[in-house]
Amino acid sequence: MSFQDRIKRDISKVFLDTRFFAEKRTVRYDEEEYTDIPVSLQEVGQDERQPKVDDHAQGFYLAGAVLFCAQSDLSGVMPEQGTWLEINSPEAPHFFERYRVLSSFCEMGMLKVELEVTAQ
Repeated sequence: MSFQDRIKRDISKVFLDTRFFAEKRTVRYDEEEYTDIPVSLQEVGQDERQPKVDDHAQGFYLAGAVLFCAQSDLSGVMPEQGTWLEINSPEAPHFFERYRVLSSFCEMGMLKVELEVTAQ
């Protein structure tokens, strides 16, 4: 077994193991729903939103998160910058948080998707 084959195997057996690093969530993207896939969603903080001229969204903040999942769990799809993605809450499975995709990257089958959500 090659090194790359071992890494691909470890994506689900180690990095996305729901006993340790990941949890089962439902992801909606591009009118498709991917039910109960193992993901790791890491909140990365919040920054005050920089208002534009004549912008009436004062007091809003940009919160960030990074989603890690196997690309195969999204049927090989790579989320595109500027599109929207929804992820359900583990505490309330019927509630979905909506995120805007800032960037996405895939290496050896593991997706890293940087996300942004506007919160008040």
